[in-house]
Amino acid sequence: MVLIEAREPVVRPDAARAFGGRLRARIVNLETSVQRLELLEKAVHRIGIQGWNGPMAGVLAREAEETCLACTHVPECRRWLNGASP
Repeated sequence: MVLIEAREPVVRPDAARAFGGRLRARIVNLETSVQRLELLEKAVHRIGIQGWNGPMAGVLAREAEETCLACTHVPECRRWLNGASP
């Protein structure tokens, strides 16, 4: 029988820092996406769209989500959702 010695994985400090930075960036992107989708949900309610989750709305909903995720007008959107005129 041959025994294989288990070794601790060697992680270079610079590689660990790079991974940590990428992980933090992904978390920030995820948080931003969640916030933007919350704005989209509020906009749907403010506009008064009914049946947003219906089968015919799927394509339009995905397009709206993609638009919101890429939008650069988040402060204006928040003001409008809080009752300001467009």
